[in-house]
Amino acid sequence: MLVSEQAQIIEQKYFKKQDVERIERLKLSINTTAELIGKGFEVHPSVTTPENVTNLFPDFRSIHLPNPETKQISTGDNEENKP
Repeated sequence: MLVSEQAQIIEQKYFKKQDVERIERLKLSINTTAELIGKGFEVHPSVTTPENVTNLFPDFRSIHLPNPETKQISTGDNEENKP
């Protein structure tokens, strides 16, 4: 629900005509970006970006995200293989 609302807000703010397909692409983009950020992906402005634009980017040091899941390599010694 939140993703749909955010997609609608972006659609209304930046586009003159409403387009259902564009809204669906925006929702997919929001979900994909959220998944990537959850895995540790960060987006930073260029070093030549003006300060007023740089201030629009999130400070990833202050965002508290769960650490990406670290999977342990199995040794192959599971209960099914034991005699």
